[in-house]
Amino acid sequence: MPTDFKTLKDWQIFFALIVTAFILLLAVYPFTMVGGDEGRFVQDALRISRGEIPIADYGTRAPILSFFVNLFTALFGRSLFIFRLPVMLFSALTGGFIFLLGKELFHRHVGILASLIYASVPFTLWHNVVIKSEALEILLVAAAAWFFVRGLKSGR
Repeated sequence: MPTDFKTLKDWQIFFALIVTAFILLLAVYPFTMVGGDEGRFVQDALRISRGEIPIADYGTRAPILSFFVNLFTALFGRSLFIFRLPVMLFSALTGGFIFLLGKELFHRHVGILASLIYASVPFTLWHNVVIKSEALEILLVAAAAWFFVRGLKSGR
């Protein structure tokens, strides 16, 4: 059964899982300390806002994440929560793609269970409320895996 979102129920489950994962991350957020690399990502984002270009003007490890942090600070202001918000959203979106992948490979119930397990694993909760590039990388891998499986099933 391909994932084509023909039913409203699939959309509702997809977004409900993303919201659930985000709420779990919000519940853990107040109990986390500032991570070692967070200052560097924030500094990189502030440099981007001043017009500096990553890699050309200064060395950086994850310029894409810095651009996202810069975007969120431009839209919502500067605070530790806003700096961490992109990473939290990436993690929540990953839960949605895990649902899609489980639904595509097995069944809707498997996708729901896999997504809930991912969202509630302590490692996910504690490490995806700190600015690190891993959350974006995991999101991109989950999305790529889903598109890959869809492509294989459709014969493209």
